[in-house]
Amino acid sequence: MDLMKKLSQNYRVYEKQNIYKTDGPVKKCMVVFDAIEPLDKLTRIRISFSMESENDTLFVDITGEFILKIHQSGFFTDMFAEFYLGNVFPQLKKVSQKRAQELKAEIEKI
Repeated sequence: MDLMKKLSQNYRVYEKQNIYKTDGPVKKCMVVFDAIEPLDKLTRIRISFSMESENDTLFVDITGEFILKIHQSGFFTDMFAEFYLGNVFPQLKKVSQKRAQELKAEIEKI
């Protein structure tokens, strides 16, 4: 929960699941959330966290995605998509890779 709170200071955080179980001597907790950073109106980086703990052991699964949303319909949209994918996308891909490395370092500090 602390990781999610710290990430929410710099990113949009969407909590998907938060479960706490106490059955007998075993305590289990599961937290699933996404941290999203928009790069522009069409692209964003989404880092998904799935954390599960049992007693004093924590298991963490982190995946990252670069998301591009262009709705293709019509001649001008096709031209824009071609321009965007050829000229803007490569630059944003480099930026997203750099941001992913920065986020990785930030998470390791926490």
